[in-house]
Amino acid sequence: MHRFFDIRYPNSLKEGLSKIKNSINCLINSAGIRDEETSKGIKNMFDVNMNGAFYLLHLSQPKLAYGAKIVQISSGLATALPRNNLGYATSKLASYNIAKQFAALYPNFDVKIALPGPIDTPLFRRGKSRENIEKINPKSPLYLAEKIIELLESDKKELICINNSGVWAHELR
Repeated sequence: MHRFFDIRYPNSLKEGLSKIKNSINCLINSAGIRDEETSKGIKNMFDVNMNGAFYLLHLSQPKLAYGAKIVQISSGLATALPRNNLGYATSKLASYNIAKQFAALYPNFDVKIALPGPIDTPLFRRGKSRENIEKINPKSPLYLAEKIIELLESDKKELICINNSGVWAHELR
C-alpha cells in the first residue's frame, strides 16, 4: 500500500523522508495547486506552492548528496503576475524565490528552476472550454519532462517559458 505524504505539513514530510535510506542525488519538486482566487483558495495555494516548497527543500537538505541536483517547478505566470491568477502566480513566484535563496545558502547543491508555460494536465483543463484549451495550445507533460531532463543535463539554471506570437516554447538560461 502506498502512503502519500502531504507537502503542506512538516511532520508528514519528515515521516516520508525518514523512509529514504540512501542519499538523494536528484530532487524534483513538482507539487503545486491552483485554486479559486478567494481567501481560502489563496491560502491553499500558498500552503502548497510556497510553504510546501520551503518545507521540502529545508527538510530534505540533510538527506541530499553533495552536488545533488534539485529542480523547483514554478510557473511562467510567476513572472507575469496576471490579474486573474494573482494568488497562484504570487505563490509560484514565492516558490521561485525560495529555490533561489536555497541555492545561495547551499552552493554545494545544483539548484535549478523551471518556469513552464501551460501544460496540458487536469489542473490546467479545469474550468476551460475545449475551444479555449485549443487556443492556448498547452504543451504535454511529456514535453515538460523532456525539458526538465534537458535542464538537469545542462549547466543552465532556469527553464523559462517564452511565447512567440501564441507559440509556447521553452528556453534554457
